Parts: sequence; C-alpha cells; structure tokens
Amino acid sequence: MQYEDNINFHAFLNSLIEYKGVDTEKLAYGLYTSSMMYYIGLGKRLPDYLMRNRLVERLGISNDDYEDFVNGDEYARHLEKEQLEKLIEEQKTKEAALLLDKLLESCNQSEKIEYQFLLDMKSRILMQEKADLKEVYDVINESVEVTMPSIDLEHIDRYLLASVEYYLLGKKLYLAALIGEMDYETATRDLKKMMDVFFYSDAQAIIKSKIYPYLVVVLYELYKKDGRLKKIVEQKQLSQRVDKAINLLRDNNRLFYVVELLEIKEELAAIYDQEEQELNKKFLDVFLGLFRDYDVPEKMGYSCYIYESLSIYNIGQLIKSRRTMLGITRKDLAEGVCTLKTLERIENGKNNPQKAVFNGLLSKLGINADYRRAELLSNDHRLIDKYNEYKRKCNEGDYASADEIVEYLKHKVNKNYPENVQILIRMINLSMLRKKDISVERFVKNLKTALKLTKIDVDELPEIQGYLSRSEITCLYNIVTKVRRVNNEFVDNIVGIVKKIDDDKNHLEFVIYETIMVWCANYLGNKGEYLNSDIIAKKLVAEALMKRRNVLISKSLYVLIWNMAKSKGNYYDACYKYFFTQAYYLDIFSKRKKHSCFLRKKISKYEARQDWLS
Repeated sequence: MQYEDNINFHAFLNSLIEYKGVDTEKLAYGLYTSSMMYYIGLGKRLPDYLMRNRLVERLGISNDDYEDFVNGDEYARHLEKEQLEKLIEEQKTKEAALLLDKLLESCNQSEKIEYQFLLDMKSRILMQEKADLKEVYDVINESVEVTMPSIDLEHIDRYLLASVEYYLLGKKLYLAALIGEMDYETATRDLKKMMDVFFYSDAQAIIKSKIYPYLVVVLYELYKKDGRLKKIVEQKQLSQRVDKAINLLRDNNRLFYVVELLEIKEELAAIYDQEEQELNKKFLDVFLGLFRDYDVPEKMGYSCYIYESLSIYNIGQLIKSRRTMLGITRKDLAEGVCTLKTLERIENGKNNPQKAVFNGLLSKLGINADYRRAELLSNDHRLIDKYNEYKRKCNEGDYASADEIVEYLKHKVNKNYPENVQILIRMINLSMLRKKDISVERFVKNLKTALKLTKIDVDELPEIQGYLSRSEITCLYNIVTKVRRVNNEFVDNIVGIVKKIDDDKNHLEFVIYETIMVWCANYLGNKGEYLNSDIIAKKLVAEALMKRRNVLISKSLYVLIWNMAKSKGNYYDACYKYFFTQAYYLDIFSKRKKHSCFLRKKISKYEARQDWLS
C-alpha cells in the first residue's frame, strides 16, 4: 500500500542514511530501483511494513523498539504468516503446506520480502518432509536471489544486509556444502568472512545476538562434517567464535542457540581452564533443566524466531478500541475528519484510510499518526538509542547513569509531541522519587497528569481497555506499583488491564509485558493467591524460554520459590535449592549483578536454615 502524502518514515530513514554515511544505491540493492528510493526519500512513497523493517535493519537498527500501524489487509496477511510459522514450529507439516500453497498463490513476486519469507518456510517444510537436499537448496538459493541477486560472497563486505539475509546466506552455504555444490573449504571460508563482517559491523548488538550464534553453530556443523574439528588450530578458532556468540547472548539477555553453543563449548573443554569448564557446565545443566521442566525444546530446530514481529497493530481495530475506551462516539470522532460511513468502514477493516484521515482520527484519540513509531518520537535514532540506554541502566540499577541520560534528553527531545513530554515527566519523577525529593502521592499525581496529555484520565475512565501506547502502559505500571497498599480498587482495575495485555502480548513490547506480569504474580502472591500467582509465573518462564529471552525468568522463578515456601509454611525444603540454583545462574549468565547478589544472600540464609522469606 502506497500513499502520496508526506510520511514521517522518510525523514527517519533519511536521518539514518545521513548518519551512517550510506549510499542509497547500496541500501536499495535487490530491493528497489534508484528512482523508487528517490521517491521514498522524498516521502512520496511509503513501503509496506515488511519493507520498512528491511530497510531500517539493513542500516543496523533493530525493529524491536518500534510499533507498526498497518491496514486491515496487511494485518490479515501478517496473521496468516504468523499461523504458518506456528504450524512449522509445531511440525504440523501437512497443515503448514496447505497454508503455504494458499499464501504463495496470492503472493505477488514483486512483494519481495514476503516472497522471500514464504520460500524459507517452504524449505523448512521440505526438510520436515525429508525431501532431497538438492531440492531444499534450490528453494533457499531462490530465496537468497530475491533480495541478494548474484551476490559475491567472497566480497560480502561490499554489501549492506539485514539479519534475515545473513541467516539465509548461512543456510545456503551449509546446504551447498552438504550437496557438493561447494566444497567444504570454500563454504567455511565464505562463512567465516561473512561472520567477521557481520560481527564487526555497526549493527546494534541485539541484531548480532540473533544471527551470530546461528552462524557459529553452522560453522561447527561444517567443521564436524569435514573432520576439521580434530585440528587444534580449528578448535581454538571455533572456541573464540563460540565465546563471542555466548557473550552476545549474555549482554543482550537472549538465549538463541544457547544449548547448542554450551554443548560445543563442552566438547572443546580442553581449550578452557578448569574454572571456565565448571561454569559452562553449570550453565548447561541449568538450561537443560529449565527447558525440560517447562517442556520447551532445548534446541532451536524449526524455530522461526528470526521472523518474529512484535508491536504490529491493525489501524481499524486500534481506532475502534481506543475510541471505545475514551468514550467517544463515532459521530464525534468522524466530525471534521471524514464521513461517519467512512469511519465505520475503517473500524470494520473495509476501508484503508488516507494519510490525512488517519492523522485526523489518531490526533483526536491522543496518538501520533506515523506508520512506524518508537516510544520516544524522533527522527533522530540517536535519541531513541539514548532512551533505550536509559531503560537498560534502570534495569541494571545504575541510576546515576540513568539520571545523566534524563538530563541529556530533557534538552534534546522534541517537546511539541505530548508523548515525549509524558515520557520526560515519568523519567524525571522516577528520579525524584528515588532521591526522595517528592512524595509517593505527588509522584502518582504527576503521572496521572502526564497520562492526560494523551487523553488517558485514570480517575474518569470507567474501564481502561483499549489500545495503549508503551509509554501509557509504563505510566500505569509505575502508578499501580506505588498505590498498591492504599487503593486496591485501582490495583484490581490495572490487573484487569494486565489480563487484557496477556491476550494481546504478541503486539506489545515483550519486556513491558514481562515486567507487568512479574509484578502481577508478585502482587497476587503477597495477597495469598498462590495458585493464581504460580500460573502467571510458570507461564512467563515457559514463554520466555520459547522466545529465547532471559530478561525476567529469574524473578519469575523466585516468585515460585517464595509462593512454595509461604504455602507450605516453612522456609526450608530440599527442593528449594534446585530452583534457587536455576535462578541464580540465570542471573550470572546475563550478568545481572544486583539480582544475583540478592539471590546469593537468600541462598546463604537458606543454607544456614535461617528465615530467608522476610
């Protein structure tokens, strides 16, 4: 779907291109002609959300921090592709093949990103059907050619590629070696060159954590099949790459191919000293135990993780849910923007709004109308990076650094956007509360005022059920964690929101979902609702393992241990040690010093048979 109006996406893309010093022809390789890129740069053409993601990721920026607003037809297609991924992951091969045929039949090959995705899905289905490897290779090779025609792997450094493109190239090299299309020496040479270019590129670390571990596993498999693992030189080089991959996972709270990497490291044990071997074995035992306990496959297998999309919203559904929540009639919302019939058709997914209509409707609903938006609204990705750094510092407990970033952002962000002012109020007030410069009551009042900037009146809305931005959800979370002891009715209302978020979590930044749900599990446990608390905590652990995230698994496990001890009425039981060990080493793995120190103290009390619950 293309629009003729000026779209903010082009300004953001242009700022990235300028900052990175990238030639647009290099960015457009395999995707667009130079003339089409010119029109995109002017804002006269808007790529669909798949192409927006591909362009931005080719520039080294992760899509995890952005929301995409898409029309009903795009959204319906997105849901079908999600269903295809799920069927493949569950190895429901026949059902997946039928759905794939339907999607391929209706896919125009000019829709390059979708066609490339469908070809990859086809290769996975063929693998499940144990098809001839040459047939699988041909499909993967075709998928590579869609956006990387006639690519010269020997000179991979000349190209600008996205993570999924590196992923497909890795599959191609592996299969090429297996079927004899390429000798093992050439395949491993090209793979290592590709790995080095990718690792030392300026792509964000979160992007590298998705792909580099996979490429290391591919290299290991090639070495193993070629018999080169017997050579000590190759072992040492592989161990260095394994360590790089594991460190990427540890630094970014991800678990992609973690078991495979830890097992490779165990196989290469002679390369490491005793202390490193023991720590690696601890990590491996913990992860194997967790995957077993929660019935999640420990190996990546047919996981479609590389295509996982979060924060995608159907424009029609978004408008309807937000309008209903705010108590605005269709007539009032449509007035001065479009006809009542047009709004009704938009909400029912029967009409795709023009940009001017979209702007007008969302403005009345307190939402900035861009088709791709970060929580902090800016065309300068460096400010968005700074804001993300602020969130990381807060999670790590480094509040001094967080406060420095707040001071920086206060003077840099565009305050003409109410959303940005809302974020600044939240950050400043959190800082002041930590320093005890304001009371809890004032903190809550200020956040309620901040929410009103985007039309969310906590005290007036009978029920907060509808589209909420990440900033609004975070404000509500900050409020509820402070009023939980004095306003149970409000807390219960927010718990209702949490349940709604649980239904829609696939379209919400997962870390927000996890943070809220861990708090909810803790809240219910404190109320003595141990069963309900356990249900939430166990579900969180299983989902995090499925998504290969290690952000809050440890805290969820601690909730389970605490509930177990409280419900049993004692602070010592032999089974607690097992769960404590899991939680502790998960924190050690992701270098979370603050929470691992907390757990270390609890474990010490437990081992001394002291009351660790208080």
